[in-house]
Amino acid sequence: MLLLGSGKEAALCEIIAAAAPGACRVLAGKTSLQGAMALIAAARGVVSNDSGLIARRGRVRRAAAAVFGSTSPEHTPPLNPRARVIWLKEELQLDCMPCFDRVCRFGHTRCLTEVSAARVDTALSDALYNTSLPT
Repeated sequence: MLLLGSGKEAALCEIIAAAAPGACRVLAGKTSLQGAMALIAAARGVVSNDSGLIARRGRVRRAAAAVFGSTSPEHTPPLNPRARVIWLKEELQLDCMPCFDRVCRFGHTRCLTEVSAARVDTALSDALYNTSLPT
């Protein structure tokens, strides 16, 4: 598993990699945007937050799980028909969603912290194995 991101996200990626010893290779801050896109194009599936990488995935039709928290898939949806959106707005009923803030003004970040790994796994599995999706 490759962990991509900017140099600012490298420390977080190292924490994630440490939680799964030997399963992840951290490339955050070590690739160009073109390099990251090439790695994504070669991947079988991708998990991403609402970022430029997931938005560009419309051109690279790989299975994807797109996690939205403070942003909205109604505003910037993934263009990839094989992407599965995870957004807890209806479930959490938080008046602050979407706020589009980089830092939670209320300090709880529930819009992201309540997204479970199981939910992400289910979304990616659906995108990977749903044979009715375009390839």
